[in-house]
Amino acid sequence: DTGLVCRLLGINSPNNLPTHPLIGAIFETWIISETLKYLSNHQDIAKPYFWRDRTGLEADLLLEHGLNISLFEIKSAHTPPRNYLGKLTHIQTYLDKPSTLGLIYGGTQTYARTDGHILSWHDFHLQLT
Repeated sequence: DTGLVCRLLGINSPNNLPTHPLIGAIFETWIISETLKYLSNHQDIAKPYFWRDRTGLEADLLLEHGLNISLFEIKSAHTPPRNYLGKLTHIQTYLDKPSTLGLIYGGTQTYARTDGHILSWHDFHLQLT
């Protein structure tokens, strides 16, 4: 529970969270938690996974929708990082199913690019269906 984590870390105000050294881990945990709740309340429309190989290459969230897979990177930054899909593109080569790539980030704009989707934390649940 990210609320409990913030309380235990002494993050008593939303204003303190953006500068906390654990903001990335807290944000990622919150997104995963919200994803699991959303999927549970919508008849488990996708199966969520975490993917990591022995070299440390990882996808923060992998969703299996029948014959398709969506790979997501999760970043707390308010601006999408450069080359945000680099490692996801590499992971994509291991998959035997069609896949899409996306970034869930702390900003406010959601839009599609040729190499994947940029999803605001406000809108990421729209990609889950």
